Amino acid sequence: MSAEETPPPEMEDIPTAENLNAARAQVKANAGAAGADGRTVARTAEPIKTHRDELLLGLRTGRYRPEAVKAVDIPKANGGTRRPGIPTVLDRLIQQALHRKPSPLREAEFSEHSYGFRPKRSAHDAVRAAQAYVRAGKSRVVDIDLKSFFGHVNHDRLMSHIGRKVRDKRILRLIGDYLRAPMERKDGTQETREKGTPQGGPLSPPLANICLHPLDLELEKRGLSFVRYAGRHRDLLRERTVCGTGGGQRDGMDRTGAKAAGQPGEKRPPAPATGPRCSASGWRPTGRSASRRKAWSGSRRRCAHCGMRGKA
Repeated sequence: MSAEETPPPEMEDIPTAENLNAARAQVKANAGAAGADGRTVARTAEPIKTHRDELLLGLRTGRYRPEAVKAVDIPKANGGTRRPGIPTVLDRLIQQALHRKPSPLREAEFSEHSYGFRPKRSAHDAVRAAQAYVRAGKSRVVDIDLKSFFGHVNHDRLMSHIGRKVRDKRILRLIGDYLRAPMERKDGTQETREKGTPQGGPLSPPLANICLHPLDLELEKRGLSFVRYAGRHRDLLRERTVCGTGGGQRDGMDRTGAKAAGQPGEKRPPAPATGPRCSASGWRPTGRSASRRKAWSGSRRRCAHCGMRGKA
């Protein structure tokens, strides 16, 4: 049965014994740290058994509410920190059970160029695909790293995408509650969240792929050869390829709510309406902003990527 013929999941499909047992086995195999409640995987097993009927009833009636996620600051290699949110073990189990049902519906429509967090695909497959493009003569690489992607996911846009495959309002409400679950700091205070997804939960990777699917479609529409692994894109271009690439990527990212790392945040200087554009840097020689001048060198403003000259 194809994805189009498969009926959309209902809440009754989530808390079945088979689905919960498989989800529990996956959470146990992943281990991981305790959430905001301080309970480890081992310490959560008994309470789940004791309150199993109450939990199932809460899920089926739509009354279950997730707990806060634990804020953890992890240093980045290039400076700064990232803050994944770690859900409680119980919420990780429910998220895993949710992940097992709607995700297969989306797999059939995801781009063949997407390799992150997908079954039977890996980072090694992404590297091999990129190498194949190089062997085909596409020697220029445009590397796009989406800026703090998991922390900037637009909830409304994401839920709109999910709603195209999931109709049960109880499931949609539960996913929305997970997106909005407050972040609990070390001092016990909580921070409300209006955007982003916590990186420490099983739902975060598939939700990221759903969110970035429109960007993949935009790049495919423009005939680009690219590889995406989570929030990282690499577009491979032939020598002296005429651009227009940058605009297409920005159009796709505008629809997902994502921003490329290194781009100005809320304000983006408009590109000149006419003139040549570098296929690698994406900027024209007449640009005056600091971010545009970085791609140009020499007294005659030569592009550091392709050698194209422009006015100083």
